[in-house]
Amino acid sequence: MVRGLILDFDGLIADSESIWHHVLSSMYSGHGAVLSQDDWLRGVGATLAEFDPFEELAALVGDPALRDSFEADGESMFRELMEESVPLPGVIELLDQAAAHGLRCAVASSSGRESVVPYLRQFGILDRFAHVVTRDAVPNAKPAPDLFLEALSRLRLSPHEALAFEDSLPGLKAARAAGLRCIVVAGPNAGDVDFSGSHLRITTLQGFELSCEISA
Repeated sequence: MVRGLILDFDGLIADSESIWHHVLSSMYSGHGAVLSQDDWLRGVGATLAEFDPFEELAALVGDPALRDSFEADGESMFRELMEESVPLPGVIELLDQAAAHGLRCAVASSSGRESVVPYLRQFGILDRFAHVVTRDAVPNAKPAPDLFLEALSRLRLSPHEALAFEDSLPGLKAARAAGLRCIVVAGPNAGDVDFSGSHLRITTLQGFELSCEISA
């Protein structure tokens, strides 16, 4: 029986991945370069250690020393756009359904706490989550299972008692490695990524009926 939900943040609760795609595409085109779809997908759900778009752009323009200034410019553009953002469609409804069924919820995000908690507060949903687990709290980010295992520990749940919601391949791999069933919400930037191994693949949380899954 499902007693809890563990949600990713970027691209699942917040439209942050689309905003980053816009920011990076604008930065690349402004320097006569193109952010390829393959490179973008390498970065979705990943950390800068796995793919650094600012380092890549600095290399493309022939001046590696520009990397840090590119990151500062990108972060500034991102924060400005995020100030106007709202939760993705269906998120509030999912949390309402979880509350109606007495389920406890947690966030498990590869982003830093400073990039998650302020926006949950901005969206007015921070108090909907019993725990917010970010990369600061564990040794390894996704696709390692650490974030999900920590969330399960804080919720005091076994893997079979929780359901994960993800939008990226690293997130799916992390959830599966933690022993969780995972519902993948594959948005428009997912491309043709192979999400085999997911419990269910949908394109949006809007209209999603949680009751059909928690009794399975």
